[in-house]
Amino acid sequence: YNKWKGMHVLWTRWGRIGSVGQYQRTPFPTAEEAIAEFKKIFKAKTGNAFPLKGPFVKHPKRYRYIEPNYTSKDVKSLLVPFHFDSP
Repeated sequence: YNKWKGMHVLWTRWGRIGSVGQYQRTPFPTAEEAIAEFKKIFKAKTGNAFPLKGPFVKHPKRYRYIEPNYTSKDVKSLLVPFHFDSP
């Protein structure tokens, strides 16, 4: 929801996982309209209705659903020592 413009924005992104891909932001006056558009796009791209009522069914030449990975890494595991003098 964009409180300054008083509208709801549907943000869609497409492209290969791990790439920057492309995205589009579409404004809607109500949340209900944005949700309806999302459901329409999800059905068109995957062949499955949203919300899923049962397991996701893979269809040929359609987008697949990738389960989000909500695990987080410990910040300390991302820190690697380095030296400015090293070539």
